[in-house]
Amino acid sequence: KTMYIEKLENCFNKLIERNESLRTYFEIIDGVPVQKICKDFSFKIDVINATDDNINNYFVDFVKPFDLSKAPILRVRIIKLIDNTALLLFDTHHIISDGTSMQILISDLCKLYNDEELEEIKFTYKDYSEWENSNLKSGTFEDDKKFWLSKFNDDIPVLNLPYIHPRPAKKSFKGAKIYKTLNSEFTKKINYLCKELQVTPYMFLLGAYYILLSKYSTQTIMVVGSPVIARENSDTQNIIGMFVNTLPLKFHVHFRKTFNDYMDSVKDMCLKAFEHQSYPFNEIVNNLNITRDASRNPLFDVLFTYQNEGNPTVNLNGINSTYYLPDSKIAKFDLSLEAIPENDKLNLSFEYCTNLFTHSFINTMANHYLKILEDVVNNPEIELFNIDMLYQKEKNKILVDFNKSEMDYPEEKSLVDLVSDESEFLADPMPNLYFTRDPFASAGNGVILNKMYSVTRNRETIYAEYIF
Repeated sequence: KTMYIEKLENCFNKLIERNESLRTYFEIIDGVPVQKICKDFSFKIDVINATDDNINNYFVDFVKPFDLSKAPILRVRIIKLIDNTALLLFDTHHIISDGTSMQILISDLCKLYNDEELEEIKFTYKDYSEWENSNLKSGTFEDDKKFWLSKFNDDIPVLNLPYIHPRPAKKSFKGAKIYKTLNSEFTKKINYLCKELQVTPYMFLLGAYYILLSKYSTQTIMVVGSPVIARENSDTQNIIGMFVNTLPLKFHVHFRKTFNDYMDSVKDMCLKAFEHQSYPFNEIVNNLNITRDASRNPLFDVLFTYQNEGNPTVNLNGINSTYYLPDSKIAKFDLSLEAIPENDKLNLSFEYCTNLFTHSFINTMANHYLKILEDVVNNPEIELFNIDMLYQKEKNKILVDFNKSEMDYPEEKSLVDLVSDESEFLADPMPNLYFTRDPFASAGNGVILNKMYSVTRNRETIYAEYIF
């Protein structure tokens, strides 16, 4: 079917008129940004014809910084591709929308395009903002404040993963993503086990994430950030705005617990955190008086997200459509794991900072996460200490390949000749040695310690790697 661009443009204009957030702009008054609502606006869809089929290039060209002093803070483009298909791209700034807002925008757009009526909006995001500020001033959030501050009174643990590159003095946002998919059969097993343990898939996957991070960092107490929708009032369910809040989930992994008992602890931690989810994250940070480190985020550097609803269905009057998930090459944190249910499968996205990690390292780490899931699904009574995240191929590499000591030597020389040659060589300065922390790098990328002798005759710099 054909997409009618003029009709689509009218639908977007109705959505902008309906949602104050999309008509928001900001002015600086006395050095403070102040929200303003634009009454009169002009919105057009940008339409271009593609000259090639490189979709990602069109996405990169589309994403640009917004001028927050001008409304609407929404950008839409249609790209007509060579094969008679089209890309519908739209972008908003996070200051006026969140993930749920995008789902609302897509759902309402489809309804308007299909000539359906939209449910009345009873409140605006401005009302929600005033409610939150009022509660902060009145002390309504006092119990929530005490809860979160008590979590960090004794210590704020800093997670130190085995980074491949030195951490820059100033935080880098350069990133990439690695995708994994759990098939329907394995996803069904996870869902079944969740029912047996009386936990949600969110809690289950988060629990496995803590185990992964603990095994890699050798730390047992850590903080993982996790966003929550924070739309507890039913009247906020159809409002576009920045409602999402981030919870700093501090947790202690006890490796002598069985996975069953461990998940009880994870569940308890999550439920208590959800009871206090309304308290804004920035208030927690401000009240803790944290000394800021320009190279890190406050409180945590790893994130876990579970998209309960998955991606919303797109139905523009019967037009066939699929989601395209581009890699923005941006990482807000050192490492983020996002889980998105899709039909009967589960899609996992590992977003990482490329100034800290390599693609091969994170790919291995992602595979280890899958191995942890396999172990606990197959044996929920297993002690965390006995969870093995290495596949047999990796074990063979460590136990067999890395311990091969055979080497070629000139058979025409006697042992005395070889020792004499080596003594002459050792009179020269030793080569420089650099050690990396990539625990599972391939031998082709460097030299394993127990094979140093076989390469000391090279006059070049030697890179040695170790495994923990």
